Amino acid sequence: MAAFIFDASGIVKRYLTEIGSGWVQGLTDPAAAHEILLTRITRVEIVAAITRRSRGGPVPATVAPALLAQFRHDAAHQGVTRCRRVIRCRCIFSGKNDELTPDFP
Repeated sequence: MAAFIFDASGIVKRYLTEIGSGWVQGLTDPAAAHEILLTRITRVEIVAAITRRSRGGPVPATVAPALLAQFRHDAAHQGVTRCRRVIRCRCIFSGKNDELTPDFP
């Protein structure tokens, strides 16, 4: 088991088919038992991204409510955790050490 921090552009790949969707779906599969970390704003950004793409974009307006419901369910029940502390991590893509400062309640 590992912990993964996703921003909106990453976690949206679980719900919308984009380059990297298969990789994200594998990491976020409940069977993998990874902890998924999101900031509070990421949850808002996912709703906005799906809604925006349902307005004349690649997501049919009839499908968007189901995607949003699935995201809300996953966020509530599948090990998705809101970041609550400053975390030091090695960024996967840049290779730089970055400090992430998530929101605090």
